[in-house]
Amino acid sequence: MKKLNHKVFYLVSQAGFGNLGDELILREWLHKIDNIYGENATVYIDVSQPSICQFMLATCSFSLNIKVQDILWNISRQHPVEAGLSLKNELMPYLENFSKVEIVHILGGGYINDTWEFNKNLITLCKFIQDFCGCKLFATGIGLFPFETQNLKKYRFFINALKKFEFVDVRDEESYKILNNLDTEIIKQQTCDDIFLAEKHRLINNEKLQTNKQKKLCIFLSGGDLVINYTIDLIEFSVNQKKISNVLFICCTDDDLVQVKKIIVYFNLYKNLNFQIISFFEAFIKPLQLNQDDMFFCTRFHGHLLASLSGATGICASTTPYYDVKHQSLIKLGSGFAMIGMHDNKISDWMFDRTSHENFSLLYNELNNLKEKIFSLIYVDK
Repeated sequence: MKKLNHKVFYLVSQAGFGNLGDELILREWLHKIDNIYGENATVYIDVSQPSICQFMLATCSFSLNIKVQDILWNISRQHPVEAGLSLKNELMPYLENFSKVEIVHILGGGYINDTWEFNKNLITLCKFIQDFCGCKLFATGIGLFPFETQNLKKYRFFINALKKFEFVDVRDEESYKILNNLDTEIIKQQTCDDIFLAEKHRLINNEKLQTNKQKKLCIFLSGGDLVINYTIDLIEFSVNQKKISNVLFICCTDDDLVQVKKIIVYFNLYKNLNFQIISFFEAFIKPLQLNQDDMFFCTRFHGHLLASLSGATGICASTTPYYDVKHQSLIKLGSGFAMIGMHDNKISDWMFDRTSHENFSLLYNELNNLKEKIFSLIYVDK
């Protein structure tokens, strides 16, 4: 068997914040790289909070030589967008660390935009690394909304850096339009979220609905008082109409758990109502056991995605324009979910009784193939 040359890859990720979707994306791309290269590759992972990332990866078994650090994240946060040469000067003492790097890969997520503007510096820093070591640059599954494209002079370093990428893969139509508005010379494509690279069984463990077993109300929750109050109303309606007697909360972050506990306290006097909680960490370490016949209510993007991947249908709710774009991208892709506005939608039977002929379980092979092709373009030797 031919011995593989030792490879050196540099991944930039949103993981480390303790958000289920971001942590799963990093884990699953590492899993694929590990399957090909194992101990024949060193993977540097640049994240905002290395200690949290290391803790999460400690639950995984990789043969890769993994090194977690925060060089690019730390530099990007200390400078305004388009700092240009000051970014390069800050990077200079670390450049020797990149001397053997062949690929720098910006992993997917919605973290490079106007909301977290300093993260745009991550793109510019990648170009400076390429200038030093000649590595190839890739970005996959990126969500760029919101992004103001009127003052393009402000983003000259950012745009010039994007033009040096082999390609920029985005997960939604709005992000593709943003790239077009920035510069038509950027090599770009639109596919889907990076989590679709995962083997389905590593994310979802479907169970069959037992005879006469009552449906659960399953909730992926994030948001403020409006979300909490609407969720309380939704559960009350469910109980009063005898739709459900069990509620399952799946937490995508530890902050979600704080909101969930507020809701459970409200229902302390409901003796015939049972609550179950899957914590963020539990959801990360083992595949979610979701029932495709349960009713789902999601304000979380990756909650929406995972619920549809289980074969279920449900409701996603508008919370901010940022999340509207994310949820709509999944609906356009074929999640089978309906989207509501919590301020004006009256809770009624249709939310529990609706069905759909679309879901990501049916579309999984197609969506997975899109990501497999991208993975091969980046990591598989020709």
